[in-house]
Amino acid sequence: RPPAKFVEGGSAHESMVGAGSIVAGGWVQNSVLCDNVTVLPGSRVEGSVLMPGVTIGRDAIVRRAILDKNAVVPDGARLGVDLEGDREHYTVSDGGVVVLGKGEQALPR
Repeated sequence: RPPAKFVEGGSAHESMVGAGSIVAGGWVQNSVLCDNVTVLPGSRVEGSVLMPGVTIGRDAIVRRAILDKNAVVPDGARLGVDLEGDREHYTVSDGGVVVLGKGEQALPR
């Protein structure tokens, strides 16, 4: 696989980014991105673990979350921002970690 790529001002801080991942204008902090993860412009990923093949859409926010293989967060979606709202649709641990299962798509907001 090719190395990770950062384009359009995308950046990752205090994070690990796997081979083939593309951070295109997004911002990643304190997170682990496995292979082939895509983070699109305007998005923020904080304190999360993204498994292979995850896609984060434009202007989305993902905080304190675990996203399994091939999960999709559509443009503008929010995970980990409103835990009470997240509990209605996703699994949320007692410690406030939001989990999105394998191949699942987050709800747009």
